[in-house]
Amino acid sequence: GDRFVLYTDGIIEARNPKKEIFGFDRFKEFLLSTKHLKADEVIQRLHQEMRKWTKKLTMEDDITFVVMDKIK
Repeated sequence: GDRFVLYTDGIIEARNPKKEIFGFDRFKEFLLSTKHLKADEVIQRLHQEMRKWTKKLTMEDDITFVVMDKIK
């Protein structure tokens, strides 16, 4: 059940139309709420969440997100 996550600051610093940042706490909650999903599904959901949060199709900063699950 171990998972390794790498991400760039573009996720944490993504801003919504009110100029609020996505933030680490929101990102942590996202990861906790998707821990039951496969790694590729988490990546797809994060992309959807970022578009929903920013209300944009493209991000202002680069976003890199890597999810690796331990294989038994």
